[in-house]
Amino acid sequence: MPVIGRLFARNHKETTQTDVVLTLTPHIIRVLDLSQDDLRPFRVSNDANAPLIDLPIIQTPPVTVPPVPAPPVPGVPQPAPPAQSPGQQPQPAQPIPGTLAPAPPQR
Repeated sequence: MPVIGRLFARNHKETTQTDVVLTLTPHIIRVLDLSQDDLRPFRVSNDANAPLIDLPIIQTPPVTVPPVPAPPVPGVPQPAPPAQSPGQQPQPAQPIPGTLAPAPPQR
């Protein structure tokens, strides 16, 4: 009977391979505190003839803060605001970036 069993038996192996894809997304969570030593040119190789690699220095524009007017002194008259031309319409106030707008009036 073992001979007859092998005639009708089925031996089939199936292998399934899958790939796992992993993605990493970097997020900057803090600003680096770089010193002048961190920005020095450096050699990419141990070879003394290797060129120096110099990191570019990123220049950021200086932040300008408008002058704050002095608080009013009691008893001293305040200067009048500049007068507008007769045909000129007043301009609406512009929002300041980084500030919250006032809440709308309640009805």
